[in-house]
Order: sequence, then C-alpha cells, then structure tokens
Amino acid sequence: MLLPLLASALLVGPQLQHPTIQPRTFVSPSGEWSLSVDPSAPTGAGPAHVAVSHAGQPAWEADLPFTFWEAQITDAGFAVGYAFAAGWQDMQGEGDFVVGILAPDGRSLREEHVALSWSRFLHCPPNPNPRGLFVQPELDRFVVRVDDEDVNRQDEEWWSYRISTGEPLERARPKSGLGATDSLRMTLDAQPVAGTPLTLSVWHEYDWQHNERGQSSRFVLLDEQWKPVWSLSVPKPDDRRPGHPGDEPSIQATVGDRRFALWNMHERVTCEVAPDAHAVGGWAVHEVSREAWTPVVEAPALPLELALRSLPTVPLDAVSPPVGPVHDVLAFDFDGQGHILLARGKQDAPQVDLLRIGLDGEILGQAAFPDPTAGLEGRRAWHALRGDRWLFCFSPFGEDVKSRAWLVESATGAAQELEAFAGPFVDTACATPDGGVVLLGGYHRKSTIDDSLLCLDAEGQRRWEIVQRAYSGKPSELMACQDVAVDARGSILVLDSTRDAVLVFSAAGEYQRTVGLPEAWATQQIYPVALRVLPDGDWLVHDFVAHTWHRMSPEGADRGGFVGRREDGAIEDWQAVHVDAAGTLWGTDRSRIFAFDASGVAYTRLGAPADAEVLNEVANVHVDALGRIAVSDRRTHAVHLFDGDGRRTLVLQPDPGDFEASYFALEPVISDSRGRTAIPVDSFHGRYLTFGADGRRGGIADLGGSFVSFVPGSSDRWAASRLPVSTGRVRRLTGEGRGLVSVDRRPDHSFFPDVKALACVQDGSVWVLSGTDNRVSSADLELDLFSPTGEPLRSLRLSAAPSGYWDRIAVTPRWLLVSSFEDTALLVSLEQGTVARVRCGGVTKQGCGFGFSPDGKELWCVLPDPLELHRFAMPQ
Repeated sequence: MLLPLLASALLVGPQLQHPTIQPRTFVSPSGEWSLSVDPSAPTGAGPAHVAVSHAGQPAWEADLPFTFWEAQITDAGFAVGYAFAAGWQDMQGEGDFVVGILAPDGRSLREEHVALSWSRFLHCPPNPNPRGLFVQPELDRFVVRVDDEDVNRQDEEWWSYRISTGEPLERARPKSGLGATDSLRMTLDAQPVAGTPLTLSVWHEYDWQHNERGQSSRFVLLDEQWKPVWSLSVPKPDDRRPGHPGDEPSIQATVGDRRFALWNMHERVTCEVAPDAHAVGGWAVHEVSREAWTPVVEAPALPLELALRSLPTVPLDAVSPPVGPVHDVLAFDFDGQGHILLARGKQDAPQVDLLRIGLDGEILGQAAFPDPTAGLEGRRAWHALRGDRWLFCFSPFGEDVKSRAWLVESATGAAQELEAFAGPFVDTACATPDGGVVLLGGYHRKSTIDDSLLCLDAEGQRRWEIVQRAYSGKPSELMACQDVAVDARGSILVLDSTRDAVLVFSAAGEYQRTVGLPEAWATQQIYPVALRVLPDGDWLVHDFVAHTWHRMSPEGADRGGFVGRREDGAIEDWQAVHVDAAGTLWGTDRSRIFAFDASGVAYTRLGAPADAEVLNEVANVHVDALGRIAVSDRRTHAVHLFDGDGRRTLVLQPDPGDFEASYFALEPVISDSRGRTAIPVDSFHGRYLTFGADGRRGGIADLGGSFVSFVPGSSDRWAASRLPVSTGRVRRLTGEGRGLVSVDRRPDHSFFPDVKALACVQDGSVWVLSGTDNRVSSADLELDLFSPTGEPLRSLRLSAAPSGYWDRIAVTPRWLLVSSFEDTALLVSLEQGTVARVRCGGVTKQGCGFGFSPDGKELWCVLPDPLELHRFAMPQ
C-alpha cells in the first residue's frame, strides 16, 4: 500500500531497471465499468488501443495517441490517467508528460501535454515525475500527485482537474498546511475516503534534529481544500516481520462508505468519519474495530532436489602466472624514503602480508597480519599512515552497524584495535601530514545513508567528525562525496560530484570554501570520481565519463590533462592510484604496480607483465553451447577454452584496446556450431569481439542484442535486447544481420518484462527466459519456446523456483538447464514439463558455470577456485 495500488499492479520490473508496461484492465469501484489498455510499446511510448465496457457490454473502443501509464475509470464511466508520450523516462527528459480525461462515450475532455525536463539532481527522473493519482467522485475531481522538482524538499504538488469537463483546477502543496514540515519527509500514499470529500494521506516523519524521537508515519485526513481535519502519528515498529503489512504503516481508504483502514504497528484499525459541527474541520473520526494481523505464510513448494550421480572431477590444465613479491595487491603507498608499502592477500583471506619493497623489486621487510575479522562478512580497507604503520578498517554489512579499526605496524604486523572507533563504513581515506588519517564514508540507516567525514590523529583517536543527516542547501554540506585528499598544509579536500566542485575544510574540520571544477571541463558531461594532490600543490581530478585525469590549480584554473593508458593502449582504471614524492602517478591492477609517464602511459615497474597465455585471475567460467569450458581472465581479458578432459585447446586473445583495463565479463561467451566464438565487449548494445574456429581475432561486431544464440548448422542467430526496442525484443537475424523474425510478446500477449537469456534448439526454434525477478522472487519467471518463424509453441512457468539471479540457459533434446553463478540450477524435463533442483557443492563466492557435455549425457559445473570440472550423469 505504500505505492499506489494501481501503479504497483501496472508496472512490471523494479524501478532501477527499465519497467515494462503490460496490457491492463481497470475496473470501476462498482464493477459496472471497465477500461482495457493494450500498449503498442512496452515502454508506454506512442499509441494504445483502449476498449471500454459497461455492464458487460462494449461501450466504445479506439486507438488513443498515448498510452495510459496509470489510470482509473469511475462509476460514471469517465476514464482518467496520465502517460509518457515518449515512454517511461529513467533519467532523461524527452517527450511529454500527458494527463488525459475521456468521457463515457469516448470523447476527449482533456489531453494536457507538459514537456519533460531533466532533473537538476543526480540519478533522478525527469520532471514532472508522477507519484500516483486518485479520483474523488463526490467532488467531481481527479488528482495527479507530482514530485517536487527540488528533491531536497521531499514535497509534492497535487494537480487537480474537473472530471466532467476536463477543466484544470488549482494546484496545491498539501504538506505546507500540515505544520511541522521540517519533520515531515515525503508522502507515502494518498487515497480518497469513499462517500466523503476527504482524502486520507500518510507521510514519513523523521525529526533529524532530535534523532532520539526516531522515525514514524503520520496519517492525515484532509478536507476538500486540503486542510487537515484529523491526524495520527505512529512510530515505526522495532520488530518488523517480513511480509507483514504493518512493516510500514499504510492505508486502505476504500473499505466502505465513510470508512478507512490503517495498519498501525501490528494491527489493522478501521475508522469511520462523520460530519460533526463541533469537530475540527467539521468531521469526526471514530474507531470502529481493531484486529491483530496474523499473516498466513504459505511457503512456496520448491522443486525437489534431484541427486545426480557424481562422476570423477577433472582439474583444468591452466598455465599459472609466475610468482613474485607483487600480486594480490590489496593496497599500496609510499614511505618517506620512496619505498613501496604493500598490503597483499586474497580477498577475505585469514592473513595479509605487509611488505616494504624497493623500486627495483627487492623485499626490504615483510610481516604477517592475521585478520581478526576473518570469516565475517563486510568491507575491508587498508590505509597507509606514516611510513611505518597502516590503518585497517572492517565495515560489517547492515543497518545501524559500526566499523572497527586497527593500527598495524608494517614491520611486525602487530595490531592494536581502536576500542573507541565505532566509525562509519569507509569508502576512501588518506593520510594527514602529521600521520593521522581522514576517512570518507557513512552510516547505513533505514533507506538512507548519513555521510561522514572523520579525522583521526596519529594514535587513531577522534579529532572531529562531520555527519550529514539532512540537507538545507548550505555550501558546507556533504553531498555525493566521491573522494577525499589532504594538501601539504593539512587542508582537507572533498570531491563533490553533484556540485562538480571541491569542498575545502581546515585541518580542524571547519568549512572554508568551495572550488568549482574548471568551466572548460563542462563542455562535456563529466562525473568526477577521484582526487589527488601533487607535490607542487596542484590537484588531479579524474572524470569517469572521459577517463581523463584533469590537472587544476587550487584556485580552479585548468592546467591540462591526460587519459591514463597501459603500454598496450588499454584505458587504465582510476582506482587505487597514488602520487609519490616526485609527483609520479602510480596505480595497480592487483597483479602489478605501474607508474604513469608524463603522457599518461602506465609502464610496469613491479610485478609480472600481462601474458595472454597465462591464466592470471579467473573472471568468469562458462560452458558454451558446444560443451567447451570457457574461462576468462580478469587481467588480460583473454578466454581460455578447455575440453572435458581438462586440456586447454585454445586461447582467444583480444588486441590491446579492445577492453578497458577495469573491464571484466560476467556474461557468457557465445559460440556457433562451427566453433566460432564471440566475447561480449558491450553486450548492452550488442557489441562482441569475434574469433574464428582457429582462435584468430575477427574484430568487433554488432550481433544485434544483449543475448545471442546461434542456430545450429546455420549462420542465423536469435538475439534479444535487455531493454524494449522499437524493432522487436527478440529477433531472428541472418549472418549479415538482416531481420527475419521479430517477437515482442510472450504467448499470453504480455510483453517480455525482462529478457534474461535465450538458447536455440537444433531445428532453429528458440527458448527465451524472461521475468521480473531480481533475486527477490521468481513469481514471473517464465520459459517460452518459439518456432523458427516466431510462432509461440510452449510456455513453462518457473514461479516455484527459488529466488536467484537466473540468467543462463542451456538445452538438449530432452533437457533444459536454467542457472546463474550460484551453486544451484534448475533442470527441466522437456518430455514431462517437470522442474527439479540440482546442486554442485564447493562453490566459492566467485561463482560457477553450469552446462551440458557435448553429447548431452552429463551435466557439468565448472568451479573457479580451484579451477576444476564437476561432472554428473544425466538421468536416463
């Protein structure tokens, strides 16, 4: 009930992804009228076919020039709603926002167009941004709730219209009349109370200046002038139960004439309103009933787990990299003598090695640090202080948790925990000139993060801390902080990607000034993410969009820049970069440490050079359509192919510059029946790096989609896009890319909500996996089979499947396998239509890859660490 009921039913897919609008029928409160909307596009762009029925008989139908994104139909037959002329907009401001009102005979009473404009705030949708709508028949009024353009105000504007005529009425901001607006945050819901001119709303309430009051929700009953006539504040429960409607106080205003219900803690309270000349606003509210909520939890009947017979495990014969002092780099920096300080170890390993290394690679000192947080889940970070000590931070996951910190002697590994630290999670940190450290991070709260800028002295004691809990527009406030640096005088510099500026604080934490990034950079879209200080006092700022390091003066003057590249031409990552005393920029890819020259080229100084013949670090494992085991290397981006006996048969080696240095593929490679292979370069836009059957590089090609599967024995392929497109969601293409077949909808006429994978069958038909699950549930997960010419043949619902990131499928004549990078897969019998779970034990957090052997008689699961093939006999 926190989102408008109609909107939650209409949208398919989480809002962080591109939502899909589906065919939908809206019914009036009495059930006498219905409005059916069939979109022409899954984004809601363009026209829609609508049909209206009254008392079970057709009233009218037409093709509207827009598609209702959210709508209602009244008991008098008026249809109202809003639309996006160019489709739902994520963060772009394109097309118009449309408000429509249709008469019972189909006449258009209003079609109001308002041009969408880009939001002034990062990662926010364009304006107008609707939050929902409601209809008040007693007032002949239709209301669209629209977000405030200033997201910091957390307000709404309610646009009202006369239903019978389409006439626009006043626009109001109901929050302004409620009082104590500093503690009211946002509207959670608003609904009319049937049989009255009243509106029941619920608001999130939080007094950040008096945090001990905690968070609550305020229910407010508004009259026809949007003035409050009744109010009730309800604290949020501390013992929230999953699936309980009282987890968040919510409302139901349609339980009957003059009655409404609200979820108050763990109770459902039904109230009735009645005219009362002596009551505030002329209305009195009386409680009618109160009942405890006893949820009926029906655990889904998961598919049975099928125990397959294990076959001998096969280790993969990979070539290992040479071992030297520089590998598994967790962090590095420089001491006062110009030596490299190195923290080395596997992620989540029980021990970390601390080394001091000369620039010639000689180990000058080494110590071991046993991690006191080994086995615990959280983020670990190392930060060099003076030349002989580190600060080690551990930040557990979850809300209202505090980080721990240790001072660690680099020479001995001896550690002392800072008992009073209880600090924020740490995003980034840097040392101060006197051996202290400044930490930038935050504290996780419910649905938010309080930003933190924390300074410790050389002994790890708190000097001061700035915690940002809310925003009032002051220039000193922490907003979208990306990085922190300290100059030679001890001034603290905070990089702000919203303001495109650097905030300067004194060593004591006092705000001093704001330095805007040079206007010359604003000629392009920029996203500043890293800040470093050079020995001469200039600043280096990294732009994530253009991969450019920009140099600027502390006063904001532009002094040029460069794009950091490796010797082979690949663009280098911006993370884990430090500046030595001579002003040289250094970086690491965890396997080596390199230095940038004056032109921005990174030359290896320490560590083994990249070698495509060596499997340095496994990025992804996969069993392709030919039953070959593909292992991609995170460092070189090469793909090593192995057969079922563990022998390496081929290495697919990209050219320098094919990938950014920081890129690694989490998506499977694809192969055709002749052994040609394609590696995703930018699968979001259908771009792949191709190789011939002999492993020879063929170049970058557009294969037509985010997911591709070749038709066996043919040059044709099926391709599907991640997002809705005008040319079809799933298409069959020729070898030259010419379209043969286009499929937009599932067999039940609904649009594909989110295509996750596809796999071709021998006869050219294709299985498509789609659904809206994103680890939360599998309620809409479905497999659909289409003929070689695109006709729907068969559907299998996987709603009983356990939650998971299902995004890979493989098929044989008898079986279909649905998997992810986790240790459990779904095995579907195509003969019987049954679904069973199969599991491969021993999977690490790096994930695994499922598939079939070339003859289809074995199920394979490849593990990355140790790199080996687990084999299971398929049922006969």
